[in-house]
Amino acid sequence: MAALDFPMGFSAAILVLALLASACAPVPASTPPVVRNYSTQVMGGLFQIRLLEESNDGAPADPAKAAEAAFEEARRIEHLLNLWSPDSTLARWNAESRTAPAGPLPIDTELAALLARALDFAAETKGAFDPTVGGALRELGFYGAPVSATLDEPTRQRWAPHVGYALLSVTSRASVERPTTGIELDLSALAKGYAADRMAMILRDSGIRSAIVSASTSSVLAFGPGPTGQGWPLEVPNPTGPETWWLVDEAASTSGQSSITLPGTEAKSHILDPRTLTPVAHFTEMVLVRTPTATAGDMLSTALLVLGEPAARAWLNQHDFPPAAARFYTW
Repeated sequence: MAALDFPMGFSAAILVLALLASACAPVPASTPPVVRNYSTQVMGGLFQIRLLEESNDGAPADPAKAAEAAFEEARRIEHLLNLWSPDSTLARWNAESRTAPAGPLPIDTELAALLARALDFAAETKGAFDPTVGGALRELGFYGAPVSATLDEPTRQRWAPHVGYALLSVTSRASVERPTTGIELDLSALAKGYAADRMAMILRDSGIRSAIVSASTSSVLAFGPGPTGQGWPLEVPNPTGPETWWLVDEAASTSGQSSITLPGTEAKSHILDPRTLTPVAHFTEMVLVRTPTATAGDMLSTALLVLGEPAARAWLNQHDFPPAAARFYTW
């Protein structure tokens, strides 16, 4: 989590993105698509896969084996990124960063690549998305540990030297340059999207022609034509009536805030703005975006939620981000 979304173990959305299990248009009776459904609990939520049994070359694939391989990849990513387990790869790096002297600190190569991507996007959003708030969130009790800080001005001043995307640079595939000790990372805001992207890659490599992956309630990724040839249907919240997005080789991601009061503040939001280290104070409750990849969608929806609708729409108009549809919700 880049200080902007629920940590793993919580739902990232206020409304559930519902996969339409039976809203597909009819197909010829002689060639009905064989759709298989699989699910498992991982990253604190329900991950689901719906896939066409036929493979890319027209030969039968092994859908159960492909789905299990995809779920195993999600479990691997959970171990890489989660901050609830002290033995995860990222938690171990954070523990070392809390005490290691300033300067380069070795990091797992996959984490280095994800961090570089997150830092680039943080720069694009001028810190609305920022992966360097792990220490602040840890002290606020986001990872299950006892709360050890409140959101008062002395605490913010103490955190300030350790928070900010501009502090870090990935100097090589296996090193992060740090100007001070104590900088901690949180990549939860992109974790489920990254898992969905990786799961789709595993399914493709296993010979699956078309599938949709739902990573809990926050990220959905589809590839291939779907059961009817027009993509995979996704029902999205729309106050004016039902709306369906037909996803083909693209993702939908959502970020939302809840009325949780963080320690030391009366603000009714669990979302911490990393630019000010204060809870967001606007009324945009949820953001839904449509992007080419789920990782990009997770980062984008998180940043837009921190910005709030007016500033978010201005940002979208000003930046050459990959084509995305955005929905903003206020209750």
